[in-house]
Amino acid sequence: MARDPTPYYRVFTTRFDREVRWDELDGVLGPLSALDTKAVDASFAEFDAALTASFETPAAQAPATGWEVSEQPDTAITLLLDQSGSMRGAPMALAAAAIAQAVRRLRAAGCRVEVLGFTTASWRGGRPRRRWKWRLRPRHPGRLCELLHVVYRDGDDEGSEISGAAIRSMLRPDLPKENIDGEAVVWAASRLLVRSEAAKTLLVLSDGSQWTTQLNRRMAQCIWTLICSRFWIASVGRAKSKSGPLGSATM
Repeated sequence: MARDPTPYYRVFTTRFDREVRWDELDGVLGPLSALDTKAVDASFAEFDAALTASFETPAAQAPATGWEVSEQPDTAITLLLDQSGSMRGAPMALAAAAIAQAVRRLRAAGCRVEVLGFTTASWRGGRPRRRWKWRLRPRHPGRLCELLHVVYRDGDDEGSEISGAAIRSMLRPDLPKENIDGEAVVWAASRLLVRSEAAKTLLVLSDGSQWTTQLNRRMAQCIWTLICSRFWIASVGRAKSKSGPLGSATM
């Protein structure tokens, strides 16, 4: 067997990676067109219908069923949403409804809740890939894309819900692109680890579609390190593959 020439996860450049708040997305992606605004309206209607339906489930009828949320005052929970292309449309609206319901219930239990999303700012590598080509395509460049990490709700937010405006930004049709899940987990974990709460949980919401390369398989090593550290990590969604790092980390 030939020796692997790139034994570690590599990144060609981080110059174009961005971490922004939901209300800063226009500065990265540009303002929504009239057509895209209509698409957001349609997705928000789907979100609203799904959220309304969630209130009618047995779990939502806590007084009637005896199901109650116990108090967890010294707990921090991060909800990390996969916003890659396969989540576009109805899957994103359903995930947003699940997040809104989760934030409401977890805040009622006294938890600190952060909501994050991950995608890329462009398709097919964007500026990093173009720069790699300009440099005559050196071998084994590593990750070639522009990460876009979005904060929809900060963990220190005192409100009881995630804002409707943040949800609308989450549903932008120009947002879902490539899935670089390993680095997203590390990013979310780094934010969670600096918090003072005793109990920490990172929950990834994804449909399971993966950016399958050797790079992401190596990133699994980082994720397993996180699992063995100071908080729980889990993934939720309709998995399409069990071979990637998040599939391996499901609990």
